[in-house]
Amino acid sequence: MLTQKDLNEIEKLVDNKLDEKLKFLPSKDEFYERMDKLIGEVKTMRET
Repeated sequence: MLTQKDLNEIEKLVDNKLDEKLKFLPSKDEFYERMDKLIGEVKTMRET
């Protein structure tokens, strides 16, 4: 049977692993900025 202490340790491990994996992903604002730039470039290419 897992104790609350065990669950807390598991939660810490999972949080650390997630933070490690997610640090390379852009934030929502960064993502939208990049998409806006990309869409602008595609639009320019289509117009020429």
